[in-house]
Amino acid sequence: MNGMRKFYVAHEEEAGRQDDRHLRSLHAVERALTDHGFPAASGLISAMPTDTDCKVLIQDHWFWDTYWYLLSLDVKFYDARSGNLLASVRERRAPPVMRRSSEFMANEVVEAVFPSSLEGSKP
Repeated sequence: MNGMRKFYVAHEEEAGRQDDRHLRSLHAVERALTDHGFPAASGLISAMPTDTDCKVLIQDHWFWDTYWYLLSLDVKFYDARSGNLLASVRERRAPPVMRRSSEFMANEVVEAVFPSSLEGSKP
């Protein structure tokens, strides 16, 4: 994914994905990319800017068990111009002791795709 400068994050399926939980996942992936040095924006796929280099599509699956938590997060990175799949990552947290925030899971996904992006910031 060398040369990718502008990332755009959207839900793979737009219908019904504008509630608080799904927006939380969307913004978590956007923030994780930005925190790793990859400028990102998010929104509806139909609103993706024409100068986007990498289209990032997510599928988030939330589950209720006394409270809502993110059960799994699937993220696919596509070349925005050619449509070629560049990378795909799935993060899943089912056992109660393994539940993590959407921000934590998004960070793990980005680190799986870009493992060296934080090396310069480590002590």
